[in-house]
Parts: sequence; C-alpha cells; structure tokens
Amino acid sequence: MQAGEGTGETSPSRGSGARQGGRARAGACAARRPGRGVIDDSVIRDAFAAKALSPENIGTHSRTNYPLVWVEGAVDVGRLTVEGFSRDEKTVPVATLRVDSATTVRTLTVRDCKMSNALDAPVPFLEAKGTVGKVTVENVDFAGRWTQTGDR
Repeated sequence: MQAGEGTGETSPSRGSGARQGGRARAGACAARRPGRGVIDDSVIRDAFAAKALSPENIGTHSRTNYPLVWVEGAVDVGRLTVEGFSRDEKTVPVATLRVDSATTVRTLTVRDCKMSNALDAPVPFLEAKGTVGKVTVENVDFAGRWTQTGDR
C-alpha cells in the first residue's frame, strides 16, 4: 500500500515494512520476491491530503497520476480501514484510493471522511481495478464533482 503524496499516519500491522508518517509500499517489496505479499489490519487514520504538482523537469518520474492512497502490486490485504481522511483537491483529478489489478482486498472500510473537489473535472473516489470483497462506506461527505468508481 502506498500512502500517496499527502501527509498522514499509516498504522499497518506486522511486517509490512511501513513506517508511521511515511510512505508504505507493499507492492514494491512484492515485486522483488516470488509469490504474493500479505498485509492485514492496516489503518490510515486522521490524515489530510491533496495532490501536489510535480516539478516540470522530472519527466518520466512524475507522480502526477498517482492516487493518494494506493494498494499496489501482487498483494493480498485482509482488512484495510481508511478513517478520518480529509481531501481538499485543487490541482489534479486523480483517485483518492486505488486498488491495483494484481491486488486483492478482503475487507475495505472507509468512514468519517471528507472529500472536497474544487476542480471542474470529476475526481474518482475509489478505483478498484483489483478484487475488493466487502466494501463499507460510512459517513463520507463529498463536495464538488466526484465519481465513485473512477468512471468519468
């Protein structure tokens, strides 16, 4: 899982390689070892985020199209909870949360979040390219133009 270009707290459980307040990348680790990675009981709580524009001179390394929260690569996630997440978007209409095609999330819970979009383009809330079993969304406030699944 990659906490995108915002700030916030990640609290994954045992052995995922994540750091509190930093970027957590399970997909990068999974790409270097055979088989699939496993993460369980991961929580992203009380974070505020928005996309920052990348400097023009970084070319192919631009992170403009990266989502804010990205579950990336061949990884099996048991439970992922996003709670108290606030997004105030004014720059780039990319997904708030993306689950990659090689990823499986058994249970995804999103609660007590605020999503504000000041752009003319709709912003995807959740792009589920992989397998997501049970999804629970509670008390999420949206302002501006949003799509639920990344369909524009």
